[in-house]
Amino acid sequence: MELTVSLLEGTYLEGSKHSKTHVYSTGNGTRDSPTRIHSQQMTIQEFWLKTPGGNEEKITLGNVAVDARAGHAIAMVIVQDDGGNADYIGYLNYSTGDIARFDDKSAARNFACNAAPCVLTILLAFIAGGIGWYSEGFIAGLIAFAAGMIASVIVRNIHAFFIQDDIKRLFNEATSGAVKQRTQKRDVLEAS
Repeated sequence: MELTVSLLEGTYLEGSKHSKTHVYSTGNGTRDSPTRIHSQQMTIQEFWLKTPGGNEEKITLGNVAVDARAGHAIAMVIVQDDGGNADYIGYLNYSTGDIARFDDKSAARNFACNAAPCVLTILLAFIAGGIGWYSEGFIAGLIAFAAGMIASVIVRNIHAFFIQDDIKRLFNEATSGAVKQRTQKRDVLEAS
């Protein structure tokens, strides 16, 4: 799996933040397994970015925020795999000089889920479950399938650990290159 990083540069136009709450329950409602109500709150930031080409792009982020106001020149840092899956991993605010990298654990897990090691492990779980069911019965097949799915989660997490290092390296390279290029352009304009 090959990861690439790109920048979506533009001017921050306007934005909003709001919260979204997900409510769910666990348990069976019995004395041994009482029902428990849980909630998770997520902060959503939405804003518009006007690119140098004049297009306006809507950016939606969950549980992360871009510190900018209308008129700030910013660049969103995007990581993408060779399968077309992409995620925002941070931003540069050229107007304030801020550089921020988002928590990339979930992005790394998402990329790992779509990578060959995880997909092959899931496929092997189905094959092992089918063989176990055919040769030893339903329970054996179910156990073999469950073991394969547990192995798939382990493989995904290990692969995600290494992907996180790649994301961090690519983010640092992209942001330092962008800052250097912007500084060079500014120096040329000031020398003119």
